[in-house]
Amino acid sequence: MLALYRRAIALRRELQTEERLDWLDTESEDVLHLRRPNGWRPSPTSIPGPLRCPKARSC
Repeated sequence: MLALYRRAIALRRELQTEERLDWLDTESEDVLHLRRPNGWRPSPTSIPGPLRCPKARSC
């Protein structure tokens, strides 16, 4: 159990970044696309139903 706790603390330090959000443009006014410094890109929506996602682009 102690090893699990130590690993969790190590991951927290490793994944912690500055508290910043960048707002990104989207094709829909109902979608808020954000980017965090650590690479996370949350996209909350304000519509009651499912949202059709655009096709992925290859990198």
